Amino acid sequence: MKIFEEVFREEWDRSLNRWTLFTILAIAVLLGFLLQDGYSRYNASLENAKTFQATEKEKVGQYVLYTQYGAYGIRLMFKPSPMSIFFSNSTVFKDMTANFDSGERLNITVNLKGENLFAQKAGEYMDFSGIINLVGILLALLYGFFGAHNKDYLLFLSCLGDYRTILRCLLISRIILINLVLVALSGLALLWLLILGVPIPVGFFLTYLAVAMLMLSIFVTAGFIIGSVNKTIVGLAFLVVIYFASTFLIPWAVLKITSVNAYDITSNYKMELEKVKLMMDVEKRSYEKVGIYNSQKEAPDDVKQIAREALDNEFKKFSEFENKMKDEMSDKSNFFDVISMLFPTTFYLANNYELSSQGHLNFHDFYAYTIKEKFQFVDFYAEKKIFTKPGDKIESFIKGNENLFVAKSRLSNHFWPGLLISLAWLLGLYFVACHRVKKYLFPDAEYKNAYANLDIDLKTGKYIAFEITQTDAVHQFLNTLSGKGRDFNGKMSIDGEKIVPGKNNDVLIIPNPAAIPGNIPVRTLARFFANMLALSPEDKSKIETAAGGKTGKMQFNALLPQDKVNFLLTVAGLKKCRVYVLYDFTRGLSTRYKRIVKEWVMHMTEQGKMVIDLPELSHLYMKTDYYSGIDFNGEMYEEQKIFEYNSPD
Repeated sequence: MKIFEEVFREEWDRSLNRWTLFTILAIAVLLGFLLQDGYSRYNASLENAKTFQATEKEKVGQYVLYTQYGAYGIRLMFKPSPMSIFFSNSTVFKDMTANFDSGERLNITVNLKGENLFAQKAGEYMDFSGIINLVGILLALLYGFFGAHNKDYLLFLSCLGDYRTILRCLLISRIILINLVLVALSGLALLWLLILGVPIPVGFFLTYLAVAMLMLSIFVTAGFIIGSVNKTIVGLAFLVVIYFASTFLIPWAVLKITSVNAYDITSNYKMELEKVKLMMDVEKRSYEKVGIYNSQKEAPDDVKQIAREALDNEFKKFSEFENKMKDEMSDKSNFFDVISMLFPTTFYLANNYELSSQGHLNFHDFYAYTIKEKFQFVDFYAEKKIFTKPGDKIESFIKGNENLFVAKSRLSNHFWPGLLISLAWLLGLYFVACHRVKKYLFPDAEYKNAYANLDIDLKTGKYIAFEITQTDAVHQFLNTLSGKGRDFNGKMSIDGEKIVPGKNNDVLIIPNPAAIPGNIPVRTLARFFANMLALSPEDKSKIETAAGGKTGKMQFNALLPQDKVNFLLTVAGLKKCRVYVLYDFTRGLSTRYKRIVKEWVMHMTEQGKMVIDLPELSHLYMKTDYYSGIDFNGEMYEEQKIFEYNSPD
């Protein structure tokens, strides 16, 4: 817990810089604008509902005959939940009404019946939840990526404590921090709407927030894995591919697969034809039996009998046709739900559809409600048109709010399985990340028997410069020396004591000062290293002094080069080790700063420590300058050319 606290505080201060604050502010402004847009749309829908009801009521007052009422029919309006404010574009549909008459017509607009329900929607990311998806995933990937990509810094940290714990704490800290930003922005949005008096269902809002947090956590972890790719350009290419696949390609593929699967839904046109045939059968039977009668007068008994038979037969078949299509669409929606829950972003989007109240489930309920109301209206129309005397005042079918369908936020049918699958994604990626970053820092040997003939006996109290000609050999030397690798098959010992592969040794790998993240405040680094090493207050003050006393808000990259070198070497010296490895430490340093290194090396060797200079292969040209700049005593320096491959070739 102590290590997590220190790593979290370091990551907090590292992330809390002006660029981060500017990014958060920019996102907050964008989210605020889109939230206000959603709020305006929701208010407009409430006003439209009032106007709609008033208009429908006024229309009934204009009818003279029930025949007119039956011909114009009834309109129903869909009224969304307040949660729709967060999903003003991330919905299956937006505004929707239904219209049906006393005959075969039943329309739902915008026309979503059949395969149209699963068509690609335009602009679905331009709302609060869409930006969390579009921008949040990108930032989560980048945040995870740069948490793991600084290999030399992570090697340094791995020597300050149990490296597995440190890596886990680093990843978990970044997951928590990005979710804290999400919670803060979402909390402000919720508070603002509650102040405005919008009755947001808090339980459903928290459900949305939990799914969004889970999604961002998954992509921070994915970014952490991608960050362990050795070449930056390759890692960033992977990141771009993952981002576009997750936010665009996979959601599009899910919709496309569902749309193709929906092609076998009964055609609207075919169903209309069947309904017209039934209506014509009623008309034909009525004409053959009764002929033409004056609809201004009370219907004769024969007409009433035909009407009763039509209600019991043909009009029931109308409802059966509509219910059959509703069931077919419901099956396809269930299919969409099942394949959506398999991937985090599609699960997030599918869940948003239902939370917005403008998803598949509420559409099906609206459809069912419309069918029920239509059948009742036909009964009402027949009663008034056929079974009552003409001349009476036209009575409205709508007695209250029956022409408004008030939708509610819901969970998708497969919410809990989808949540468990997303949790499985997170846990799976978490274990992959821990394993992958370990391999990144301490890679396996390229060839199993490459170093079988190697025998090195290192001596303490010496400064040793190793010129290693293979990158893999550098890795295996560090792995074995630090005790993080097990597949070294050569021999290595310190003062005659054999180094056992996989056994932790008293070694500190010191990176080049440029490897220390420059955006971390110096005081944060001083506190972090002091606490990780459990230093006394006196030793902590030595670190502050080494940085020139600049431990205020100044960031590490603002220090002078000599202060950076002093700072890092002071921290290294306070870590009581037997062996210190200067891992490419002098790259980019001028001769004057290398003299600081010389003095430190002499001080450490005088104390009986061993200092190993291990430049990366790409910077071996620096060795000549290094030796010409510092005149080492012959007793302190011995140059060994080691680690040649015994290649199988």
